Amino acid sequence: MPGETSAPLNLGNMLHARAAENPQKVALFCGLEAMSYRALDEYSARLAQWFLGQSLRPGDRVAIHWSNSFEVVQIYFALFKAGMIAVAVNVRLKSAEIGYILEHSGARMCFSEPALASRAKEAGAVCPILTELP
Repeated sequence: MPGETSAPLNLGNMLHARAAENPQKVALFCGLEAMSYRALDEYSARLAQWFLGQSLRPGDRVAIHWSNSFEVVQIYFALFKAGMIAVAVNVRLKSAEIGYILEHSGARMCFSEPALASRAKEAGAVCPILTELP
């Protein structure tokens, strides 16, 4: 309606709206574990604030070098909520390929799964490589 302001349409806001509608409904399954919309929304909001507190700004790029898991979904939604750009890094790439992506994407930070971090570190990334979520 004219004069009405609403949150911009993005995946982070869509998650928040879904969590408000059905907070206990299952949003994610991973193996035998499940995560509710409320838990995903709340954690991704805290992580988005953490990103913004790390001298990152909306529009900055953050690389994600992580296998499918709750953590990777939380990182993606946190980036969407913070207005940042997610740079997907395939977990099967070699160090040189990872280095190329990190360098040419302009990623300011990289989340690398602990089991994969040695490849990301060998890539000689100029951005910090984190192996656990805050």
